[in-house]
Amino acid sequence: NKQNGGLSSARNAGLDVAKGDFVLFIDPDDYVSNEYLSYVNKNANKNTLTVCSYVIKHKDFGESTISVPNGTFSVSESIIILEKHGLFNSVCNKFYSRKIIEKEPKLRFELNKEPGEDLLFNSVYFTRIKRVNLTDKTFYYYMRNGEDSLANKFRPDLWEKNKIFIKAIEKLH
Repeated sequence: NKQNGGLSSARNAGLDVAKGDFVLFIDPDDYVSNEYLSYVNKNANKNTLTVCSYVIKHKDFGESTISVPNGTFSVSESIIILEKHGLFNSVCNKFYSRKIIEKEPKLRFELNKEPGEDLLFNSVYFTRIKRVNLTDKTFYYYMRNGEDSLANKFRPDLWEKNKIFIKAIEKLH
């Protein structure tokens, strides 16, 4: 419980009090399947990242599944796969190792970088790992329901922010 400081601030507050071996992020209007935690508990590795497929549900356009292949991939292979499917710039379908996040310097979300704070977080996280576990199992349900969604907001500074995000991705290649 904290004063509203934006998405990155809320996520950082959660990271500051997290106690378990793994961290996942679920946006307040989204949900995960009942099997998600048990699957990851059995298959997650503290030295990698686990990424699941997910469903986008839109109140006006129905639903579609974004699916990744099954397997363990190198970081460079997984970045290509995730970028191809539009999944690199989100933290919501990923299961992170808290040990890797807390490695000095501790990884936190940059404030005032919306809408690309997830991409910047992932750009650093991916430099700290060697392998990524992908699963075609659909565990995450991303809801695109209304005009109030951050994804539907006009951002006059979006071009300037996108240049920062492009540079972050270029560093990974």
